[in-house]
Amino acid sequence: MPATPKLPDPATFAAEQLRAFDTDRNSKVTWAEFSARLRKAFNDMDRKQRGYLTKEDFQAAYEKALAAVPSRPSSE
Repeated sequence: MPATPKLPDPATFAAEQLRAFDTDRNSKVTWAEFSARLRKAFNDMDRKQRGYLTKEDFQAAYEKALAAVPSRPSSE
């Protein structure tokens, strides 16, 4: 069986997201901080720099994200 991705618990996930989005480190995420991160994600997914995303772009981004998640052996 393939390894099952090990996802963080909710508190860890929230802390990681706050660290990623909160660029001025005031423990709050403003719309400017949030939207800048969204723009970066869009640009990273738009690999051909076309100004739009296709199903293939979403699939490639998802596969890249899954590959970055640490795995743990399946219990089955």
